Amino acid sequence: MKHAILLLFVSFAVLMTSCSKAVTTSSIQPERIAAPTPSPAPASLPALGDTAAPSDFVPFERAPQVIKKAAPRYPETARKAGLQGRVWVKIWIDKTGGVRKVVIQQSTAEIFEEAAIAAAKQFVFTPAVLNGAPTDVWVSIPFDFKIK
Repeated sequence: MKHAILLLFVSFAVLMTSCSKAVTTSSIQPERIAAPTPSPAPASLPALGDTAAPSDFVPFERAPQVIKKAAPRYPETARKAGLQGRVWVKIWIDKTGGVRKVVIQQSTAEIFEEAAIAAAKQFVFTPAVLNGAPTDVWVSIPFDFKIK
């Protein structure tokens, strides 16, 4: 019985060796596949001169300063309901000091978010400065909605 198992094992090893030699010495050439053609650029690329949003943290030598503020308009529905709240917005300030984008960071009541975004878009800043040149940055600003 041991001899039969040994013979079977040796036969299997010989068979595997001869198969691998047949594969490696085969004259069959692999099929060549053409390189993929590049796809056309997406239509939603930013216009020439547009820049990508800055990272969440951008070092700067001089912080942007508010030149013009805008107070948010208190939503009439919230006023009638006696609602108060706070909305934190993140504002992308570009190299000219203009507002490029406004994103809600945190809000105590969704009803105030649209008013906070509209007010933030009206702000004007001096640009942040890095290495003596203006740079794009994000800033966070709270808007408080309190009934007086």
